[in-house]
Amino acid sequence: MERTAELTPKSIRDEIANTKDFVGVTGRITINEQRNAVKPAVVVKVDGTVNRYVTTITP
Repeated sequence: MERTAELTPKSIRDEIANTKDFVGVTGRITINEQRNAVKPAVVVKVDGTVNRYVTTITP
């Protein structure tokens, strides 16, 4: 919302579509042509009450 000149649904949508390499909590995020987030996926194994990091899969 800070990047757009006006706070209309169309301008906000367009600015979200222009997102490239945004540094988020789970890694860098880019929005593709289909408006999907392209970002790494973290795999965690849940063993009872213990969560264990397994790997990160990068697209």
